Amino acid sequence: MAGGAAGLRGGGFDPRAPELTYIAVREDARSAGVGSALLTAFHSALRAQGVGRYELSVEADNQGAVAFYESRGLRPIGTYRQFGATYRRHAMELPPASGAEAR
Repeated sequence: MAGGAAGLRGGGFDPRAPELTYIAVREDARSAGVGSALLTAFHSALRAQGVGRYELSVEADNQGAVAFYESRGLRPIGTYRQFGATYRRHAMELPPASGAEAR
């Protein structure tokens, strides 16, 4: 992957960064802003706690999810294989909440 590390299982995950594990939106509710609202709420909760960065993984062949996350500012940082699938690793740097210091 250009610009990113491959094979992250060997230590590429930041153990200090929170992990966004799962966002799911029913197929008939997609493109209605539900996923964006959930992601915005997640960002707000992290910023309120002074957290300035998080990571997530998405199956590489899930182009809809990859496009969703990348269009909202998450940047790809690498790929890895696990359980017979290839995953893309993404990270997001969050600006601190007003009056909060990022940690």
